[in-house]
Amino acid sequence: MCPRMMLATLSRRVTKAVLRHRHSIGISLLPGLHQCCGDRSVAPPSQRFTSASTPLYPPRLARHTTARHTAAHAWSLTTIYAAVPGCDMRVRRLGTTTARPVLLLGNEALRSACVPCSEADPSALKLDKAALVATLEAFRKENGFGRGIAAPQIGSLFRFIAVNMGDGPRVLSDPEISWRSSETFTLYDDCMSLPWLLCRVTRHSSVTVTFVNESGEEERWSECNRALSELLQHEVDHLDGVLITDIAEPQGIISRHEFERTPEIFRAKVDYSIVPTLQE
Repeated sequence: MCPRMMLATLSRRVTKAVLRHRHSIGISLLPGLHQCCGDRSVAPPSQRFTSASTPLYPPRLARHTTARHTAAHAWSLTTIYAAVPGCDMRVRRLGTTTARPVLLLGNEALRSACVPCSEADPSALKLDKAALVATLEAFRKENGFGRGIAAPQIGSLFRFIAVNMGDGPRVLSDPEISWRSSETFTLYDDCMSLPWLLCRVTRHSSVTVTFVNESGEEERWSECNRALSELLQHEVDHLDGVLITDIAEPQGIISRHEFERTPEIFRAKVDYSIVPTLQE
């Protein structure tokens, strides 16, 4: 069967599944079908996050607040994926890898404990890893920042992450933190899945991580510096279904708008501030 016929058949199967389950789902999933099947058209302004007073996102992030990034749509991807047995509804074009929508706070996938990569289908896992890197790099290009992303943030429930500290993307499969320093520090951490918030959290100053690299070999990063260590702790938390809102200090959750309005006040409350690895 040619790729065009495969896509048409796949689209019909997904549409039938959504229509069959639309009452139990309780929300409209149809706007997301076009994105799943390769149509990357931008949602109309009426479907975007808007605010009559203060915007939830800074100007550069506002471009990401289309309907395809709402919690309802992100959840719809998980629903569609589960509704059609044997249907590989990854968000990509046939024959190419494309960035996927980042799932937002409230999506059930972000609360799932991921399973080892050895339990995944190798072909599907390869596509998921490529999509994760594409999503990270697209976010960096669009916003001028972004250092890491974990598999569940694009709906893949396997233990791998992608990081880019300014020297190119790396994919870490089945990462495990084997050592943590006794010294800790505080910072305002952010996350692609809740970009309108920052959370004051405590992290270990240094960690050692072991993982399987892109060549399938075990690799070890020993006693990483503070910047890499806090990033690795953040991403590994994602693989266990833990978000920064779960570990935030009391009264430590703030809006990004307020932080950027008076950054000096909030930076004075913590030991460390994240330094972007990509400058505009």
